[in-house]
Amino acid sequence: ELHENVGSTTRDFLMIERNVLAHLRLALTLFFLACSTLVVHSSIWGRDASVALASVEMFAAVLAIIAGAYQYERMYRAVSGWRAFILPETRPHLVLMSIVSVIIFGLCILYI
Repeated sequence: ELHENVGSTTRDFLMIERNVLAHLRLALTLFFLACSTLVVHSSIWGRDASVALASVEMFAAVLAIIAGAYQYERMYRAVSGWRAFILPETRPHLVLMSIVSVIIFGLCILYI
């Protein structure tokens, strides 16, 4: 579907793409952290602890992807329908990213 380039339409679509790319970058970072945990820390903490931590990191990566996909779809629909971005249905994204943030904060404490 083609959209007329009026006002800030292009900037809005680019913002949506940057937003989803930020979520994917976070997920990729968490994935690499999980791989590093399996390879490096299995000799330090033991295999079972490393697998458990890597599983939590992978879970956070999947949540980040789900949150990014939800936000992308919601915002794309908002721009396509010429609606405002700030809509009340942002709560699922906020909840998912809050869970990811708590997991990352907990992992930071564990790795110290």
